[in-house]
Amino acid sequence: MATRIYGTEVTASGVMLKWWKRQNADGYTIRYGLSPTNLDQSMMIQDGETNTVEITGLNQGLTYYFAIEAFNGEGIAHISNMV
Repeated sequence: MATRIYGTEVTASGVMLKWWKRQNADGYTIRYGLSPTNLDQSMMIQDGETNTVEITGLNQGLTYYFAIEAFNGEGIAHISNMV
């Protein structure tokens, strides 16, 4: 079962993402990019209790796509919905 992103908010310095925490997650990998078929940038969060992050350093005026994967010692969960 995949993690689900349930909230996004444009901030002064980037985008805030909120997702449903995954039981037994050790952390999350946020994948993002300029195309839904090429999420070529990522950020790793090494805390399974975290469910929000602000992605900064994005170029204004461009559309970005985001998805999240939960991980633990057993592997990586299915990728989330894309926003």
